[in-house]
Formats: sequence, structure tokens, C-alpha cells
Amino acid sequence: MQQTMPSIVSPSRPALGLTSRMSGERTQLRVAHVITGLGAGGTPVMLHKVLAAQQAAGSSIDSCVIGLIQDGPIGEQIRSLGIPVVSLGMRPGVPDPRALWRLAGELRRFQPDLIQSWLYHADLMSSLVARWVGSPPVVWNLRHATLDPQHDSRSTRYTARACAWLSQRSPARILVNTVSGQRVHADYGYDRSKMQVVPNGFDLERFHPSDSARKQLRQSLSLAPETPLIGLVARFSELKGQQLFVEAMTAVALQSPETHFVLCGTHITPQNTKLRQWIEASGHAARFHLLGERLDVEQVHAALDIEVSASVSEAFSNSLGEALCCGVPCVVTDVGDSAWLVDDAGWVVPSQGRAAMAEACLQILRMPATQRAALSLRGRQRMEQNFDINVIARQYEEIWRDVLAQQKQPVTRARAA
Repeated sequence: MQQTMPSIVSPSRPALGLTSRMSGERTQLRVAHVITGLGAGGTPVMLHKVLAAQQAAGSSIDSCVIGLIQDGPIGEQIRSLGIPVVSLGMRPGVPDPRALWRLAGELRRFQPDLIQSWLYHADLMSSLVARWVGSPPVVWNLRHATLDPQHDSRSTRYTARACAWLSQRSPARILVNTVSGQRVHADYGYDRSKMQVVPNGFDLERFHPSDSARKQLRQSLSLAPETPLIGLVARFSELKGQQLFVEAMTAVALQSPETHFVLCGTHITPQNTKLRQWIEASGHAARFHLLGERLDVEQVHAALDIEVSASVSEAFSNSLGEALCCGVPCVVTDVGDSAWLVDDAGWVVPSQGRAAMAEACLQILRMPATQRAALSLRGRQRMEQNFDINVIARQYEEIWRDVLAQQKQPVTRARAA
């Protein structure tokens, strides 16, 4: 029996709008975020970061979050900010028309000025119900860089196709987190004129270089302080390339016997039979360390000498950006926007390029300390200049207000108490 979920109940507030006609000061803006799920994935994490940054900056935004499927750990993190969260309880991969009514009910209760949706299913459902709840403008968020039958489910591709057709009519703006994703979706039929690239943002205070993190992780693994560490931080998935990483690091292990290898993320444990078999087949199992899912992932990133992104499909890698914030040189497969993100702070290798990946890691390990320090500094500076979460969070608010201004939304709008 499906559990009854709590509803978002919005307290009585002054009428909302864009700006005060008298003073020019910004008034409160009410935004409903509709997202497919609130598990520990890159998109929910990004939503949490945007909300946290806006709140820390004292932004005049009243937010709520509606998840289509079951709740998850990011839902709890958002609640801890004091932002209401509700889950509609849909089952992944199972169409449920009743969820449209439940979504409409939650939106009527909250009465948003604007709906910001995240991912295909949320984009589609938000546009379908907007007319039922007073027609607030809808802004879509696309966070995918491929629509490939090899990697994407039929449900995902069908929903994306429906959104492509609807994109000419419904969303006021279509935000895309990657340049490559913008190109893929335009080719798929999305309205290119509505698209705007807004990259992922990063907390530069949380993710930073740390000598203590380097010492602590090596100590916890019973390794000497000078032991080189190469890592991959990602949930276990065929798309994230853990098998490719293990095979490439096997080649590194043969030429650099002092180097150890770290894997970190959801389902990265000794209980993972597939992963354990790949590592045992390497002949260097004692040099691979499985850390599982870590809440202190910033400590893991900062402890590495090299971080690898071995993905066969990627849009905009949060883990890669976090590593660069920590001043860690990166070796990445040429998928999605990884090459653009790394720029001159690492090496780009072909997708599935095991030999090239191993050779790039060996080149970095052999660099003089001064060159490696310069590489680290370039990565950190690139993130400071282009991907500060505070700047990205302000960009979201500016887009929302611009959308409302272009649609000439009234400064005041009737609301239920």
C-alpha cells in the first residue's frame, strides 16, 4: 500500500512579484522545483547546492521541492535548510497518470510564481500541469549529454522525444548544463532559441586543497605518507567506467609499483561481486581500496594525486569539478563536457582508451613537483573563475526574474491564504 505523503502548505505571505514599483527593491519570488528523484545523484546534489547558496546569500526566494519518485538522502539535506519537500511516490519506470493530479494539487497549495523542473520526466509533467494551476511559467533543466539506445532507457528516450515536441510551446526557457548537451538536444528537436547554458557550480570553501586530507586518508589505509594515490569517485555504473579504470590502473601498477588506487561511491564495496572480480583479475588487488559512499567526499578528492573520470557517457561531472576545486590533476575520457571542464589542468583521452589513460597517469606521476603544483593551481583557478556555486545560484535567480519580466507577470497576484 502506498504511503500517504505530506503536502506542501505555504503560509500566508504578501503578494509576490518581480520588483516593487515604488522602491525598485526585489520582492520575494516563489519557485517550485520539480525533480524526478532526490537520491544521491548529480542533479539532486546540484539542486541542493543552488538552494543552499541562495539561502546563504539571503536571497528573496521562497522555495519548495517536489520529487516525483520516492524520497532520498538529498531530500533530507534540503529539508535541513528549512525548505519544504514532498515526494509523489511514483515508481520508477511505471507510468502513473494520477501523479499529474497529485503534482497539480501540490502546486496549487504552494502557488508558485515560476516552476523550475529538473530532468525529462519532471520537465514533461510540469508543463502538462502548469495550465491547471494558473499557468506560471515553466523553466526546464536538461542535464543529459546523450540520447543513445545503448545507454538510455526507452522510457527516457520517449519522454525526451515528447519534451522535444512540447518545447516549441511550453517552457519559457530551457537550461542546459553542458555545451555538448545543448547540441545533442537541439539535434533531437528541442527549441534551440530557448536554450541557455548554465554549468554546474561548486562550493569552493568545502572543496579545496588540503595537506591534512592527504595524510589522513593514507593513514586510514595504512599507507606511507608519500604513497601516490590515483582515484575514481563515482557511483557504480557501467556508464562511469569502473572496469575501464581497473584495467588501465593495472597497467600503471606494473610500471609504478608504489602507486595505490582508490574507488569511492555508491555500491563501491567488497560486496560488489563484479567490481571485486575485476580487481582480483588485475593481479594487484591489495593496491585497490574500496571506500564505499562517503559523506566527506571532499576529503577523498583532496587526498588524491590524480583523479580519473573514466565515463563512457557523461554530461557535466560533479566529481571532476570537485577534484579540480581541490587542486587535483585529472585524466578524463573525452565525453560530454569533460574536456572543456578540465581544459589545461589535466589530460583528455579517448573513451575506452585504456592504454592512453594509463600513460597519461604515468606522465603526471613522473612530472617534477613544480610542474605538478602548477597543474594543480591551474585547475583550482579555473574553478574559481568559472564555476563558483554562488555565481551560478545568482544566475538561476536572474534567469527566473528575467523570464517573469519578459512574460509581463503582474507585480501582485491573488493567492489563497
